[in-house]
Amino acid sequence: MLLITLEVQRNVQLRNQIAQAEVRLVQLERRNQKLIEELQLAADPRYREGLVRQMGYVHKDELLLLNTPAGRSPSN
Repeated sequence: MLLITLEVQRNVQLRNQIAQAEVRLVQLERRNQKLIEELQLAADPRYREGLVRQMGYVHKDELLLLNTPAGRSPSN
């Protein structure tokens, strides 16, 4: 009877580990898909330009104008 109990316990533990592994697999597949999409976007020059503009970069022939709220200096 003890051996049956041990086998049932092992079976339950293994099923739990399998379920956890399947959840992790789904998470990794989603992450992989996002990375694939990001790589495809990175090949687009317009997308890359948008990213660098979000970081504040401008072309050398452009003028950057700071838009600050009234009463605040740009250095704050």
